Amino acid sequence: RTVVEQSTVPVIETGTGNCHVYVDAQTDLAMAVDILINSKAQRPSVCNAAETLLVHKDVADAFLPLALDALAEAGVTVHGDEHVLARAEGSRATVVAATAEDWETEY
Repeated sequence: RTVVEQSTVPVIETGTGNCHVYVDAQTDLAMAVDILINSKAQRPSVCNAAETLLVHKDVADAFLPLALDALAEAGVTVHGDEHVLARAEGSRATVVAATAEDWETEY
């Protein structure tokens, strides 16, 4: 509750530990990769580790290859939709097709 009330940036509140990272069309992509890796890989067992990455369609082609390479270096397996799977070709990332359950699961 405090995060929502005190935040100076937009926040997606889940209340269940299924935390999201959103990459907007006007985001600094290098900074977004740093935030993604910090929020997912620094301490993956904590309840506020990132579980879902949402990417604005206007930057998906530029951002996803960067994100997938960084996630691969961090040893993260990506569960992606058809857009991610299509952009994962040629990547070092381990990407599997997401299921409906993946979108609501805290890992």
